[in-house]
Amino acid sequence: MEKPRIFILGHSHIDAEWLWTREETLRVCHDTFENVLKLMDKYPELTFVQSSACYYLWMEDRYPEVFEKILRRVREGKWEPVAPWVEFDANIPSGESIVRQLVYSKEYFREKLNVDVRVLWLPDTFGFPITLPQIMKEAGIDYFLTQKLNWNDSTAFPYNYFWWESPDGTRVLAHQTLGGYGGIVEERRLKFMLRVSRLRQGFEAALIMIGFGDHGGGLSEDMVESARSLISEGRYDARFTTSMMFFKWLEKLSEKVELPVWRDELYLQYHRGTYTTQARYKRLHRLAEQHLLSAERLASVASWYGYRYPSEELRKLWLKLLFNQFHDILAGSSIPAVYDNAERDMREVVGRAKEIMIDAASHIASLISADKGTRVAFNTLPWPRKAVIELEEHKPMLVDLPALGYTVIKEIREPHEGVHIRRNEEGYVIENEYFKAVIDPSTGALTGLYIGGENLIDGSRGGVRVQVYKDEPTQGRLTLAGVFDASMFDAWEIYIFQQLEGVVKEDLLRPQIVEIVERGPIKATVRVVYTYRQRGRDDSRFEIRYEVCKGIPWITMRFKVDWHAKHRFAKLYIPLSYYSEYAIYDQAYGWVKRRNPLSPNATLAERAKWEVPGHMWVDVSRPDGTGIAVLDDGKYGYDFGGDFIRVSLLRSARYPDPWGKKWKGEPPITDQGVHEFSIGLLPHRSIAILDIAKAAYEFNNQPLVVKQPQDGAGELPSTHSFLEVRGGLGVVLKRADKGEGYIVRLHETNGDETKVRIITSKEVKRALLVNFLEEGERQIPIANNSLTLNVKPFKIITVKLELGDHELRP
Repeated sequence: MEKPRIFILGHSHIDAEWLWTREETLRVCHDTFENVLKLMDKYPELTFVQSSACYYLWMEDRYPEVFEKILRRVREGKWEPVAPWVEFDANIPSGESIVRQLVYSKEYFREKLNVDVRVLWLPDTFGFPITLPQIMKEAGIDYFLTQKLNWNDSTAFPYNYFWWESPDGTRVLAHQTLGGYGGIVEERRLKFMLRVSRLRQGFEAALIMIGFGDHGGGLSEDMVESARSLISEGRYDARFTTSMMFFKWLEKLSEKVELPVWRDELYLQYHRGTYTTQARYKRLHRLAEQHLLSAERLASVASWYGYRYPSEELRKLWLKLLFNQFHDILAGSSIPAVYDNAERDMREVVGRAKEIMIDAASHIASLISADKGTRVAFNTLPWPRKAVIELEEHKPMLVDLPALGYTVIKEIREPHEGVHIRRNEEGYVIENEYFKAVIDPSTGALTGLYIGGENLIDGSRGGVRVQVYKDEPTQGRLTLAGVFDASMFDAWEIYIFQQLEGVVKEDLLRPQIVEIVERGPIKATVRVVYTYRQRGRDDSRFEIRYEVCKGIPWITMRFKVDWHAKHRFAKLYIPLSYYSEYAIYDQAYGWVKRRNPLSPNATLAERAKWEVPGHMWVDVSRPDGTGIAVLDDGKYGYDFGGDFIRVSLLRSARYPDPWGKKWKGEPPITDQGVHEFSIGLLPHRSIAILDIAKAAYEFNNQPLVVKQPQDGAGELPSTHSFLEVRGGLGVVLKRADKGEGYIVRLHETNGDETKVRIITSKEVKRALLVNFLEEGERQIPIANNSLTLNVKPFKIITVKLELGDHELRP
């Protein structure tokens, strides 16, 4: 009879920041690595895995002698580096952020350690998008490991060894560990793990990690000796290993044993509050992501005309962003000092990226034939759009902008037709060419959103409004292993459905102010102000501006909130006049479809999704395509109930205690002070998901206006497009990291095989289909400076363009 296979691996989980700051982490890394290196001297068979290229860079810069020792052990095969840059939160970063997490770590390990890492190591991250396998594979990473799904609170994740498949069909080999990410070898724990493996998978095998975790610390000699004893006893086929060796064994086993296939996101049924806590930082993070992408796009096209593309600076800004995507930072579960650092970093990234955008746009503007001081509006997105811009001395104006291009702003003329606003028996009524919105003057709620005469909002239930829920930590909801009660994790968890007296909420429906502040014809605005009062706390103030613009198919709710609550959770409630069994949520380079968890057809696992993450948009539509898409500029939490959807706005949890300490007196409360953000409601008939996604990008990316720096009879016309993507969602235009040329990245969003065209204003000498590492030599035919690709459903496509000097003019 074949002995059970036991793979033993040293590991010491190190949080980049959490209950301490990065200065402490640097010391922890040094001490942990020194500990492991010394143990390797004593125990030559010991193997150790360490993720996070960032930590290796720290050692290289600060402790080169430690780095050299690590390098020697890497060459011996005893020390294993694994991706990513830092162990990032996977619910909140954009698809391109995850690409950079993988690519930058892969490149670093190749260059510095001569290792081609193929394992993505995310043991403690709080859930994973359905698109991650495709992103991994395009970055040359084949294997995925986590242990976090052991923390589910409702249903056990059914597999430990499985293929994980994205909607495009890409698969990676995945392991949800049978135990945690550290500790000592214990017979009782080992027997339990093997029993679970046998019952679930039909074979007995376990990967066991030994070591101290979270604050590092390396391993103890007792831990190593416990593993050596297990190996020497001979009852198991046990050995020290690497994660790569383990996955190679599992891959070979899959040729004989059919492993299950998981075709969904890996949703963690726990820590649901992490989509919302630290809302100010999450908003800054969204701005940083979008500004970096816009800076790359504008700097790229400017470099076609002699501008120096700031490759090194952009990379440094990306690395600053990537560090701050560490799961306990971006999730909102760290101490105040961490957010002092993180917000400072993000403001620096946003500020410098904006300067690069302005510098690149000004360089282009200097080549336009126009008078000095003429304003030029730039569209940073690779498709045409309409936008409302506001100049300091003028009223709002509507402009038509070409794809990734500009137009010179000429004489402003008010249109004959535009937005109409009036007050009648319905309330405040605002109409444009797309829809009619109605605001109740007595409550300030949006009670009507009409398209084609049909109201998609259920005004009989009070309309769209803010609800503030009691969110006091309450005992009684545990992880399935029974180890952790949710009440321990104030910043991580949501308690609104656990209150012993039932769900306690207050609807903000008694405004102090409801007034018209703009009357069109380009923009009409109704301003509403509420006060939320909580005994023992300063009052919180909500100001909401309902904005409707000519040429724009959504209504914007612009929020300014001065928040002083404690253990309260603010949500935006959107009651729908129709029912949908499913909602579709934006994720990293794709989307996921989730069932209404209140449906009688929902499984227990689906019912556990009572709070879920999403990115820039969520769509709730009837089968005929009629519905509302919700757009946001920095919110990530939602709950959906078939005939309503709520956007999670603000929490107010206790900060966790600093490492090894307790707060003196009352612990500080998160998210206090002023928050500014916007929510858009896009009513529609049948609509392509691509058009919703484009609307969300437009909602998050305002046009950039610069002044012509000098008089000139330049080479560029008054309106010009540099690059356009048709048929797919174009996201990236940047200088290639390898060799000459430019990288264009896009993805298919509709779930259909489609033709995608990339059109440039410059001569295209050669076009190659490459992966995220810019590897691949498949040439793409070129015709009239445009490329046409047949793209499979949900595919992410990366194209490398080699350009000539010839300018194609319309």
